[in-house]
Amino acid sequence: MPTIAPRKAQAFSPQAFIDHMRQEEEVLSDTLVTLRDVRAALLKNDLDRFSRALERQVDITRTTEELREKRARLLQDFARSFDQEGEAITLRSVAEALPERESEWLFDCRDRLLEMAEEAQRLNSQNAAMVHQSVEITRQVLAALTTDGASGESYDSAGARQESVGHSLIEMGG
Repeated sequence: MPTIAPRKAQAFSPQAFIDHMRQEEEVLSDTLVTLRDVRAALLKNDLDRFSRALERQVDITRTTEELREKRARLLQDFARSFDQEGEAITLRSVAEALPERESEWLFDCRDRLLEMAEEAQRLNSQNAAMVHQSVEITRQVLAALTTDGASGESYDSAGARQESVGHSLIEMGG
């Protein structure tokens, strides 16, 4: 039975790394568009738009994982080409090994990626807060419809505590 030869170490290609970083930037940009679509769908209660955005997020997540693996391979190629430890390789070490023009572009790209990642985190947090609020409102409505009123407190328009009626809205025909 023939054996398969191990993959030969690739020589580091600065252009391949730059192209890869462009792909990461595009995917993160697509992520922001999708997170904004999720937000708009939540605000407008548009379930179709929400579903489409979530489907795109699944695809983006898959692509992001593939890009993460590809970046790791490119960094390993860099480490082998420069006889360095793979774990010690950072974007900074790659940029510092490139000619000035490419190095500046890579540092700028890193800054753009960090800025977009912060925006994605902010949008994720806002979207999560809206979902949490919606779930809480739904929980309260369901509780009002199904509880006997003994567990909740009731207040009149002046803020004075009222006696509970003892029936759920559903039992009262509401």
